[in-house]
Amino acid sequence: LEVSVVHGWAQAVHTHLVRMLTCLLYAAPHHTAHHGTARDGRGFEAARDGLRLDVKQLERVGGVAFICCHYSASQEVEARRNLFAVVMDYVALLCRLHPISHASSDPPPSDAELAAVVAALVAAGAPEALMVALKAPSPPAGAIGAALARTIAAPLPPDTSAAGFSLQALHLVTDMLDDLIASHLRLPPEFTAMFQRTLASDSPPDPAPSPSATAGTANASNGSSSGGGSGGADDTEVVKERAAWSTLRALLHSQRAVDRRNGLTWLLHLLLQQLPNLAPYQQSLLADREDGQQQRQQQQQRGGRGGPLMAGGGRGGGRRAGVSGAVQLMLELVRSDNTAVRRGFVTVLEQLLLLHAAETEQESRESRAAAHAAAAAAATAPEGAMGMEERRAAEEAAAAASAVQHQGAQDLLAVMSSALWQVMSCNDSDRVNILQMCSIMLWQLCVPRFLPTAEVVEPGSPVPSPGGSSWLVNPRMAAVAGGEGGGAMSPPYVAEESESMARLFLLRRAAAARELLAALPTALLYWPLMQLAPSAGDPIALATAVGSHGIVGAGGAVDVRVALLLLLIGKCSDSSEALEEVGGDAFFRSLLDDPDARIAYWSAAFLVKRMMLQQPDVYRRALHRLIFTAQQTNNEKLLENPYLQMRGILQDTPDALHLTS
Repeated sequence: LEVSVVHGWAQAVHTHLVRMLTCLLYAAPHHTAHHGTARDGRGFEAARDGLRLDVKQLERVGGVAFICCHYSASQEVEARRNLFAVVMDYVALLCRLHPISHASSDPPPSDAELAAVVAALVAAGAPEALMVALKAPSPPAGAIGAALARTIAAPLPPDTSAAGFSLQALHLVTDMLDDLIASHLRLPPEFTAMFQRTLASDSPPDPAPSPSATAGTANASNGSSSGGGSGGADDTEVVKERAAWSTLRALLHSQRAVDRRNGLTWLLHLLLQQLPNLAPYQQSLLADREDGQQQRQQQQQRGGRGGPLMAGGGRGGGRRAGVSGAVQLMLELVRSDNTAVRRGFVTVLEQLLLLHAAETEQESRESRAAAHAAAAAAATAPEGAMGMEERRAAEEAAAAASAVQHQGAQDLLAVMSSALWQVMSCNDSDRVNILQMCSIMLWQLCVPRFLPTAEVVEPGSPVPSPGGSSWLVNPRMAAVAGGEGGGAMSPPYVAEESESMARLFLLRRAAAARELLAALPTALLYWPLMQLAPSAGDPIALATAVGSHGIVGAGGAVDVRVALLLLLIGKCSDSSEALEEVGGDAFFRSLLDDPDARIAYWSAAFLVKRMMLQQPDVYRRALHRLIFTAQQTNNEKLLENPYLQMRGILQDTPDALHLTS
């Protein structure tokens, strides 16, 4: 499992590994043989068959913390359900050990009551909610169990014992679940005092030493914080403060995964406490970027070579004006030589965007509720001046709700773009990091839209959204994607084992807002598209064996590239400036030789459409000659397939693509 995450193996391989792990964590009484398989998170069915969670086996693989770490990173539905079963069986074990009320003699909940509670949690969407909660260390996320309990208990009568459902068991399970989430996201106690020192002061951290020198300095820094100096209490406090910052940096750049996880938790809590809204992030990121551009210009004027300029242009860890100390530590991650350390930057960014997106959604929900209340009041208002006032108030409330939602999306996109620009500017070549970057970008741009199976969406057709903005829907991919368009025989979560936004977009189950796409820098689509391109030296045999996401033979990276290309085509169709940034039609012509047939297909379709609009006479003459060739060879696919059509046009007229923007 660890290797599959580090090297980005295919999600199908990860799903099988999680299934095998789940089977190994369960044992029959007296270790009798059992030949069943874990699937769809049916842990309590295994318990009824005589299987129980083996706590000793769980501890051998790293305990429930190991399960929670993989749970928060899982994108496959089956893997998430299986890990959810392990978590809930662990919580059920805790419930059996702790009675509902210590002050009373009430017995612990029975297996039947716990099974009913877990079934209700699954129906309420607990597997997906738990994944989000394990990523977000905030009070709303920590109380996800209580929120699920309120959702489940709201429609139920006060007494549900006759139906075999216990509200006491529900609250006990959700409380235990909240405690488990809090313990997973809590900073270890040995770092609490140092965290408070970094929180109380935003002083510039010391220049970053090399990761190899800081790999094992956490304990040494902790010890030095209690030594003090000879300059009095103030000097002692300064020494402790510097030691705290040094310890945080040592954890972030450590070679050990557990140290990096503690450092990222510390940094995330620090960012959330010091920068409660998105504006400081954007200001710090822009300040770092402007400072880097100035350094680059000065270096060019001096004609000096020096070392490579990194994300913002700076090479050192010195404090920059206008950049928060916590944000600067975050930026140091993306400039590290260690791939695992650089991955921490994208991980923290994803958590920050997730938390602020939840806050934005809450504000938007409150605004929509106020708008609905105003609309209801306007509907019952009498005619006349009072009724006109009520209707005007309802219109203003609706406009305010739309503005809150629009501004929140724009702020999230601005911070994400500035942060991902840092990844692109330092030219991170690790494909797993790039895929994680693309996943964040696609989730910010696209929104799932579950269409009826019979609905047909034409390429590029605008779909009205509740907010009134237009959406870019990907072209119909069923024929090119191997017929995996999803049919009426398969429920969505069975037909799609992954909830990758790229895959949802290719299956026409997600749409991208045109306004957000227009605001996204073109380079953030072009750069990962080219970085993820397969090279001649890629080990195809290994890709076939393990399905690595970074190799041409895998599904993950290929799907991401196709999704990026379709978004780039949509952006270039709407903006001539974006088309010029990628190199014009010559760029799309070069993609005709791409190993992925879908990349070549949609590039050809875009070029054919461009030629029809920009050179209708040339296209008409070329099409006449192509029709004659198709008749002579009895090959109608020359006209039906855009790729074959463009190849035939280029073979007959090599300079046919000299188009204007």
